[in-house]
Amino acid sequence: MPFDDCDVNQVEILVTPAEIIVHAETTGEQMTEEADWVSAEFVSRNVYLRIELPEPIEVDKTKATFGEGTLWISATKAAAEQSAYATA
Repeated sequence: MPFDDCDVNQVEILVTPAEIIVHAETTGEQMTEEADWVSAEFVSRNVYLRIELPEPIEVDKTKATFGEGTLWISATKAAAEQSAYATA
């Protein structure tokens, strides 16, 4: 998964009845020092995921948990009358 070097404060989630959008931005620096030289690597990475849902969901009942580089999102399908309203 693309979130293995992120922490919870770097992950943003936007939920609509029709889609879920996830954005994460990470930056980092790695230094290597030897006897006669120093090396530095600077890394910046943006991850965007847009997931189109096959059926509308209830935004208020959507939950997300994040830990050890794994993002779990659970959502409840919208009731039939909400589904008709969301697609009209």
